[in-house]
Amino acid sequence: MRFSKGIKLLTVGIIGLSALFLVACDGEDRPDVDVVDDGSASSSASGSGSASGASGSGSASGEPASEGVIEPKPEGATQVDVTLQEWAVVTSTPSVAAGELYFLVTNSGPDDPHEFVIIRSDEAPDALPTVEGKVPEDEIDLVDEIEPFTPGSAASITVNLEAGNYVLICNIAEIEDGELESHYELGMRTAFIVE
Repeated sequence: MRFSKGIKLLTVGIIGLSALFLVACDGEDRPDVDVVDDGSASSSASGSGSASGASGSGSASGEPASEGVIEPKPEGATQVDVTLQEWAVVTSTPSVAAGELYFLVTNSGPDDPHEFVIIRSDEAPDALPTVEGKVPEDEIDLVDEIEPFTPGSAASITVNLEAGNYVLICNIAEIEDGELESHYELGMRTAFIVE
């Protein structure tokens, strides 16, 4: 009798520990593992500047993107409206005068979080280098960025841009239905000229 009760208790204990192990190992707590959560997480590097956008997932944490954050437009800044959508980056103007620029960026989705990355480059928008679907941000002249934010929301960023050629992109690459989905490679890029 005691022997069979001990076996039952041992079996219950093993099942309980197994359940705890499965909950703890859902991928979110493992370092260096990219977890795609409903297609909303990406493994983009964080930017170098003072983006006014939402601090979305942008990491391997598996946290979903946040709604965008809009800061007030600074007095005297030139406003450029930008629409991010599957699969395009559309600006209200292809060029502006150098100086302080206020980008008001709307994610029209309709399905995916997007980020807004400003790159200084003389390359054609579709000629930037990529590694696993992403433009390696440490290998380009990254000006600033807004981290991923949800569809149906907007975010802003203010930057001082010198005259030159720029490329505006979404740099999210994620696994979608078992395949790599690179927002940049699917067309989320456009040339932008500062005069």
